[in-house]
Amino acid sequence: RANGTFSRDSAISGTANITVSLDNQTNYVSVVIDATAPDVSANLVGGVYDAPIYVSLNAVDGVDPNPVIYFTTDGSDPTTTSNKYTSPLHITSISTTLKFMAVDQAGNQALITTEIYLLNVPIINTNTGNVYSTIQNAIDDPSTLAGDIIEINTGTYTENVVINKKIIIKSAFGHDTYIQATEYNNNVFTITQTGSGTTIQGLSINGGEYGIYLDNTTGCQIIANTIYYNSNGIHLYNSYNNNIIGNTLYNNYEGIYLDYSSNNTISGNNITDYHSCGIGFYNSSTNLISYNTLLDNLNGIQMVDSSENTFRNNSFADWDIELDIKGSCINDFIQDIDTSNIING
Repeated sequence: RANGTFSRDSAISGTANITVSLDNQTNYVSVVIDATAPDVSANLVGGVYDAPIYVSLNAVDGVDPNPVIYFTTDGSDPTTTSNKYTSPLHITSISTTLKFMAVDQAGNQALITTEIYLLNVPIINTNTGNVYSTIQNAIDDPSTLAGDIIEINTGTYTENVVINKKIIIKSAFGHDTYIQATEYNNNVFTITQTGSGTTIQGLSINGGEYGIYLDNTTGCQIIANTIYYNSNGIHLYNSYNNNIIGNTLYNNYEGIYLDYSSNNTISGNNITDYHSCGIGFYNSSTNLISYNTLLDNLNGIQMVDSSENTFRNNSFADWDIELDIKGSCINDFIQDIDTSNIING
């Protein structure tokens, strides 16, 4: 007959000792019981820092010597499918919400810890961590490469910016960032041909000849900016396959103007208050104009020598002239405009 005994250190964790005796032979087996989650922490607490920082994460477990740490930096809760922590995290964004937790071999999961880091810097390249006082200096730095993100903190920046690299320029999330022209007779932003593919996002832009001027560009993204008190809002010259989406334009002489520019998408923009024309075309064809609101201005759409543009789900109200088309041949009057567009609706 076999006799067995069982003992453990505690009700939830520790070492369980099992003793089994049979025919004067005794066997001893120790089994580790682990029901306790790891402790996980960061070497730097959340707060305001005057320069980019490195954050190290550490997890301690009573049984598992190497719990796995998972983290996110986009504000979402981490899971076991999130990024695995392997080395110190370089915090280079003006505002970063770091969330992290750890899981041990037994599957015990630590509670999620959140740290929010704010960098007290004006302008930063989030790819290199380099800090700048002007947007132009950030662009001109040889270490700024195609695809880099230039993030701008809260404040007013006075300069005329020329973008000659494919980069992303944006305000820090939730921050109010104002860019105004140093010289009124110059553009606030000019994107050149070598800056094709650039994104400008989330900025308030004012005081220039043009708020944003696209010069021989392709593939640019102009998204969710507020553009006001310029002679002209957004101007595309000889530019193709750009997206002008979700911008607010008011109190400019012209809203959005396409000049020898085709195959662009103009969508979801709000254009209001005293524009000579909301959206203008000159020798510009096969553009998609959709979901724009044009309100309380002199002229809605003006088209000269431009053909085969598509209009969908636009709203026009309180204009002297909603649609003005001029051309030098019959093809200039061929446009795709259906009943999804609303006038004074």
